[in-house]
Amino acid sequence: MPTPAFIPADPVEHRDALLSLNIEYMTWVFGQIELAFDVAMLEITRMSVPDYAASAIDKVCGERPPQGVFYLIEMDGQIAGMGGLRFVRRGVAEVKRLYVRPAWRGRNLGELALRKLLTDAASFGYQSVCLDSAPFMTSAHRLYEAQGFVDCAAYEGTEVPSEFHARWRFMQRPVILVTPSPAADEAPAQGRLRARRSGVARSERRQQILQAVRQLHAEGGNDNVTMRTVAQRVGMPTMSVYRYFPNKSALLESVWAELLEASLGRVRARRQASDTALERLRSLYEEYISFWLERPADFRLVFDTDNKIPPGSVAGGAATGFRQECESLIDACLGADAGLARRMLAYDLCRAKVIGFLFTAIGLSTRPATALPALLAATLDDIEQQLRRAA
Repeated sequence: MPTPAFIPADPVEHRDALLSLNIEYMTWVFGQIELAFDVAMLEITRMSVPDYAASAIDKVCGERPPQGVFYLIEMDGQIAGMGGLRFVRRGVAEVKRLYVRPAWRGRNLGELALRKLLTDAASFGYQSVCLDSAPFMTSAHRLYEAQGFVDCAAYEGTEVPSEFHARWRFMQRPVILVTPSPAADEAPAQGRLRARRSGVARSERRQQILQAVRQLHAEGGNDNVTMRTVAQRVGMPTMSVYRYFPNKSALLESVWAELLEASLGRVRARRQASDTALERLRSLYEEYISFWLERPADFRLVFDTDNKIPPGSVAGGAATGFRQECESLIDACLGADAGLARRMLAYDLCRAKVIGFLFTAIGLSTRPATALPALLAATLDDIEQQLRRAA
């Protein structure tokens, strides 16, 4: 699969491309704002979308490192999207205009771009990064949450008009710099070797604990998984398990995270760059369903309704990543003109059909009368037909 090229944009040299992307993006944003807020954006901005986009280019796209940066995202020689950083105040940068064109969605470009901007923010010396996101940008919210952003108050210098602040999302996250400790560099080689061995042993023990959780759940369900039974299965004192996980919820969350990350990795490995969005979506669902059909006990663990996993679990990143993959492709299938309500209905419909199939195939005590390959093909055909009608 081709990798994206991030081209540092110059407001003069790349002005046509920047204008085209910003007009495309702002046309969609203004249209959704008018639907969501029942306002006329022309009355607020006092200018047309092309004029507004042109007036903002130098401010949004014009900063240079280490103050900021703005990228055009190129795929196969075509401009697929954009995104950048700009200075807000000392130590704080803002993510701006992170946008992937509909035809290029479903290829993880948004996540790759955001990660690159976070890396840039660290190299520029920023301590934190903030952003704003409209209430209808639900896929973007999941991406930001998966990358560690949390809600914050509206910040000075935001582009968002004050009349929208109450319903808008403002988010921030720290920039994490990992630098080697001088003391660690000066430690004797023998000490480093012992620390490395200790780290390996701890990692192996952690995996033994998580494997015990999976085995115990497969044997007796959620009630069979306790800190005591896990310790007994691994052959260690019960209190020692708490050195690795503070409670049962943390145990289950970690198993969730590993399994969901594995399912996401399998899905992404299957993606075909040359397929249409609808074909890529079908391939994604086929691979996701196959992953769980091969692991019925793990499916019952992850989707066990008796598991009381709290909001914000560590499994959220992988689960969010899969939803983003699906929803980006659904957006591409529906087209840029699809309204928020139509997109949300399509997301829910597809999710219900896929999870419904898996519960029918794995979660119920009785097997379906139809052979699973035929039932899966019919389910995916139905999803395709629904999306074609909705487009």
